[in-house]
Amino acid sequence: MGTPKSKTDCAAYRFSRYYAGLQAGPTLTVQTQRQVPVAIHHIQGAIDSGCGLYCLCMVLSAYGLGKPSALANMTHRRFGLASEIWSVMGPYFLTGVTAPELKTAVDFLELPLKLTLRHTNDKSDGVPTSTCADVSAFAIDCLFKGKLTMLAYASLKNQHQHWVLGVGVEGLGIPSKQTVDYLLVLDPADNVQPYAVANGWLRRGVGAKQRQAGHWMYEGPGFSAEPVRLISAVCMELRE
Repeated sequence: MGTPKSKTDCAAYRFSRYYAGLQAGPTLTVQTQRQVPVAIHHIQGAIDSGCGLYCLCMVLSAYGLGKPSALANMTHRRFGLASEIWSVMGPYFLTGVTAPELKTAVDFLELPLKLTLRHTNDKSDGVPTSTCADVSAFAIDCLFKGKLTMLAYASLKNQHQHWVLGVGVEGLGIPSKQTVDYLLVLDPADNVQPYAVANGWLRRGVGAKQRQAGHWMYEGPGFSAEPVRLISAVCMELRE
């Protein structure tokens, strides 16, 4: 007679978890309190460094705090939330924004958002410094729970830095454990393909040294894959 199979002998499976409000279709939309789903993706220009601003606009669109059409025309708005966002984020449009600067700007706007961050910048800004591995672990935990999380990475090739919006995870599961090996992101520097909830993927390093160093491989349909390290993660939750 054959030996009975234990639960640990069951076949492994792939799983995917992402922000519950996302609706994949010809255009990626998000269901808010508005009756009609709204587009969430905001595209970055070719010469600006406003990736952090575009990711913030995606979060505000997802939570129904700002109309995408108004946010897309914030530079022409004289009143309202879109105008206020530009007034605090405009100075970083051509230079880029760090995680502490982003948190300060959002706190100044007094939005109903709870921000929790991990970052690897120096300690002079008053925010405790984390390792890249700490940032990675924090990002995985937040995204596994379905929380929108802005992610900043630095290329290991040329130290180029860029913000993307984390919207979910993918991984490998067995009956007793689920292990995340991909982070699903919306990249403002590229378009979103139809019927997709992400246009970029951060693939976790397979070696122990790579994981301890917080290294990932960034992949996307519009870019060549490149090794990166996560330097900041900002979890944005809507306050009750």
